[in-house]
Amino acid sequence: ADDGGRAIAEILSRDVIEYAREYSPILENVGRKSSMTRNYRELVLVSYPSVQEGIENVAGTSISETTTQEYKEVVSGTFKVNAKPRITDEAMYGTDIDIYGQLTSLLGREISIYLANQVLFGDGSTKSARGILSSNRVDITDSTGESFKPTLAADPANARPADFYPVKSTGVSGAIGADDTAIVDFVIDVANEFPTMYLAGAKWYMNRKTKGIFEKVRDSEGNPIFKMSYREGGGVVLNGYPVIIDDTMPDVAANSTFAIFGNLGLAYAINDGDIDKMLIDPYTVDGCTVIKYDKEMFEMVQNS
Repeated sequence: ADDGGRAIAEILSRDVIEYAREYSPILENVGRKSSMTRNYRELVLVSYPSVQEGIENVAGTSISETTTQEYKEVVSGTFKVNAKPRITDEAMYGTDIDIYGQLTSLLGREISIYLANQVLFGDGSTKSARGILSSNRVDITDSTGESFKPTLAADPANARPADFYPVKSTGVSGAIGADDTAIVDFVIDVANEFPTMYLAGAKWYMNRKTKGIFEKVRDSEGNPIFKMSYREGGGVVLNGYPVIIDDTMPDVAANSTFAIFGNLGLAYAINDGDIDKMLIDPYTVDGCTVIKYDKEMFEMVQNS
């Protein structure tokens, strides 16, 4: 006898247990530029026209010429994502759960995760984005890279290229500061060195571990400094600017771009490309349904 063990039929629940995963909110924060297309170009103003002290134009006096503005250009890039899963006819029609429905739902989520990863870390190779934190956008080589050059210079050749974002060094390898005072000074300096016209809508982007470092910064009485409300335990605000948690961001480490500060909606833009198609193919592979998906996106640096 089986002690009644076979008297109850095995039942497959229609619920599916899903392991937790981290998702990036970056796609919700970067800009959308509906006019952006393939090889779209925009001019970047890299120097301004000069003026000079006026003089009385008397006989024999020559007024010197002043300089005019100069421009460079930035060009859109293309990146793509595709998927080609298949479901057997038995799985499609003979199971208790909606395999196809869940597949399409999960595909949508995975595509979003992939696109967000591209926007942050894409390496600029074929059909890959030039991500915000990639070497195509951030150059911190030996503290003399492109990201450390001034935004504007008397000679535009000595200025930071328009495709690169500026970087603020912490001054300490593998840390935000040598002590709590240095961490507070770093936060203040980042905001104060930022152009005023772009401070509206500026936010911090970092992962939970980095947020924890800021949360543990204390004043002389032992209270956390970067709390909206110490007693009520409100959300984290650094120097008056909200923090967006993105656990796909790098940890604090040597040569790590562990945080982003600014208005990403003005700094980086994406747009849907010409290709966005999904094909359900029940014929090519015998006994299976193949789902084919292709999507193209455009990206471009904006106000850097």
